[in-house]
Amino acid sequence: LTEDVTREMETKLGDAMVGHLRRQSGSLHTDALDKALDQMFTRLVRAQGKTRFPYSVEVLDAPQINAVMLPGGRVIVFRGLLDVMETPEELAAVLAHEMAHAERRHISKRLARQFGLTVLLGATSGDAVVIREITEHLIASAFDRAQEHEADRAGRELLAKAKLDPRAMATAFRHMKQGVEQLPRALQVLSTHPDIDERIRDALAHPVSPAGFTTLGIDWDAVKESLPARREADAE
Repeated sequence: LTEDVTREMETKLGDAMVGHLRRQSGSLHTDALDKALDQMFTRLVRAQGKTRFPYSVEVLDAPQINAVMLPGGRVIVFRGLLDVMETPEELAAVLAHEMAHAERRHISKRLARQFGLTVLLGATSGDAVVIREITEHLIASAFDRAQEHEADRAGRELLAKAKLDPRAMATAFRHMKQGVEQLPRALQVLSTHPDIDERIRDALAHPVSPAGFTTLGIDWDAVKESLPARREADAE
């Protein structure tokens, strides 16, 4: 069934889902943020080599501490995730993890299994109800344990190929976990992710290259200072 979900279908699904989320939360753009994200993806895509999709990222002005890969290589980053990332390399680690899900077709496998081809075709034809339900389901639930660990391993390997420290994934997950614990229960998306402590340990144990690593060279403080103040309802 997964093979029946074509790349064209995935692209249409991703575009429709991004449109739905934009209408809900609104996009967040600043020159510093856009340049930083472009730099991260350029580094990761170059290290990946041939990719399944032309990746793009959308930052939503919403408090969830999460990122999610949508069909077609469309990455959603929530404002809450930016707030808890202490370095650009941590955010790059989260993006590498999401890219690994896409390269292994985890998203299309999951959607085909859970919704079936007929429902997915309805979404690609613009059925707003179906698009909303599929999008909300994808954001609110987690991949299974095997897929999460596979994406972690592949993401760390991609970071190493990009000459970035793969252990940044451990600190990214730790900061996400700590931030999520401060959120209202309804926003605790990470609580649905399996084995987060084990995944942190695995990332810390990743072999370190004797050649060492470089940094992205991004002024992360300047990026975060460029963001508008959080909306009052989100800050509470």
